Amino acid sequence: MAVCKMKMVSMLADIGSIDRVIDACISSGCFHPEMTTDLVGNNGFTPLYGDNPYRQRLSELDDMLADAGTEGELVELDSTPSDDEVSEMLDRLHEQLISTGLKKQELLDRLDKKRKYIDSLRHFESLDVELEKVLHSEFIKVRFGRLPLEAMTKLKAYENNPYILFLPCSKEGDFYWGVYFTPKSHADEADRIFASLFFERLRIADCKGMPRDAITAMCSECDGISAEIEQLEQKIQNYFEHEHDNVMRTYSYLKRKNDCYEYRRFCAGHSDFFMLAGWVAEDSAREFLETINSIGGVKIEFDDPDKIKRISPPSKLRNKKVFRPFEMYVSMYGLPRYNELDPTPFVAITYTVLFGIMFADLGQGLLVLLAGLFMYKRMNMPLGKILVPCGASSMCFGTLFGSVFGFEEALNPMYRALGFEDKPIDVMGSANMLLGLAIVIGFVLVLCAMGLNIYSCLKQHNIGGALFGPNGLSGMVLYSSLVLAVAPMIVDFISVPAAVLIPCIVIPLLLIFMREPLGSLVSRGREPMPESWGEYIIDSAAELFDVFISYVSNTLSFLRVGAFVLIHAGMMVAFFSIAELFTNPIAYWAVIVLANILVSVLEGLLVGIQVLRLEFYEMFSRFYNGDGKEFRTALSDAE
Repeated sequence: MAVCKMKMVSMLADIGSIDRVIDACISSGCFHPEMTTDLVGNNGFTPLYGDNPYRQRLSELDDMLADAGTEGELVELDSTPSDDEVSEMLDRLHEQLISTGLKKQELLDRLDKKRKYIDSLRHFESLDVELEKVLHSEFIKVRFGRLPLEAMTKLKAYENNPYILFLPCSKEGDFYWGVYFTPKSHADEADRIFASLFFERLRIADCKGMPRDAITAMCSECDGISAEIEQLEQKIQNYFEHEHDNVMRTYSYLKRKNDCYEYRRFCAGHSDFFMLAGWVAEDSAREFLETINSIGGVKIEFDDPDKIKRISPPSKLRNKKVFRPFEMYVSMYGLPRYNELDPTPFVAITYTVLFGIMFADLGQGLLVLLAGLFMYKRMNMPLGKILVPCGASSMCFGTLFGSVFGFEEALNPMYRALGFEDKPIDVMGSANMLLGLAIVIGFVLVLCAMGLNIYSCLKQHNIGGALFGPNGLSGMVLYSSLVLAVAPMIVDFISVPAAVLIPCIVIPLLLIFMREPLGSLVSRGREPMPESWGEYIIDSAAELFDVFISYVSNTLSFLRVGAFVLIHAGMMVAFFSIAELFTNPIAYWAVIVLANILVSVLEGLLVGIQVLRLEFYEMFSRFYNGDGKEFRTALSDAE
């Protein structure tokens, strides 16, 4: 449960060695850069940044690679290419792609135009007329196109006009596709009438045969164009396969030079020197020092974070391998501050246990475990690593509750062999006990969260928060006393004498009420008294009321733990009742299988979300801020 200790690194060197220093920082993979001007202030240093001569060329190469359907790969450079070699490679690549790309785009445009033409011509496929004869008629004008549905009604007004004849061929959406015929002598009149009816003309090119024959011919042309496009794509692919190594060497060179130049924005210059500052994990400091010293002529200093006032250190989590998958959940809430407690192990343990209780089934837990393994091994999904322990936990609690794919009696022989008369916990017959146990779990976890808050406050030298805060020692005593006072009213529980309870409630209340002045007293250099006692009393009273509400709501929120146990069992009972309605064994088992799949997916998702909600709202809110700065070595992410 720790954040890696950091060292502030300050490097001062001659401006001529800036590229080598930056390249070493990037290559080390352990250096988090900071804006050096923020560190040194106005001491003669100025930001060191200008136009990047490599940015444009790298962007052009990225675009060309994207056009070719590939991505840049970083490779080791056994020798550094010269700028002339890079320019020559880019020119060759550009020429190859431009000439091929222009021809490919021309073919794509032709193909798109023909396909749209074919789609339009299909509306006239039912016509049994030869298009070339119709289009070149000596006395008749023919217009192909579409007419809105409402225009068909208006067209009836011209029924007595022998020169207006519209022949519908097909209907699509709000339009009729068809043809109108008119003598050439009356073509202008017919065109005006149909234009007023919003007729949209389709200009038919010279086609031979019937519409279906023209469609077949054009489809054949489209196949030929597609084949030409494939040949061009294969030509580009062959070129990249042949020049792959050279292209990727060029890409790697430009990427490194671009990154080094972009890194300059973190540097500060003064006369003929430059300065670069950043953070290195304490366990990587020696290796980083050796890397920088190998350059020569670089003055490097390491400082502890508590000596740096202007910049806060970034947070780099350090957890055991078994806990690392749960760092994803912590990052979703926010990383811890540098001196704050890392809650990853706490989340890993509590999330796994709560998930197992709420999704207690030996068989379905096995499905979750296998799904997690598949997601991690085959799909490389981080969530898979979390589902594996959660599935194992579900199997453990499913064994305790005696549930295997919803069969509540399946493990009874095992229990009898172990000396039990029946399974230890009958879920449907122990509802009150499970809900009460959920409240106890909530009480224990809230106390744990308060204990973590005390530890975190002490770690950050916040003595007042550790002693007098609502989640500090005073809050812990108050919360425990309130629970001990209320518990005998609900269940058969040992009553604590009022002479003990009342002081344990009143004294913490007063300490929490006065936490700001008391916190100021135990912290040096702070004013112990509020400026306005009236405002302070009102604000503190409101905050105390909110503290009571949070104690109640956070504790009762854990009822969902017991509720989901009951819901899980209840859903399976309902599905078994449905399955028993079928006398056919195949139908019966089909319902059981589908029920298990549905419950595993749906309830697994809901339980995962609800447990995460308990972590964030009921526990994190008591001891964790999560407003830390992530330790990043990548140039694109570093700030």
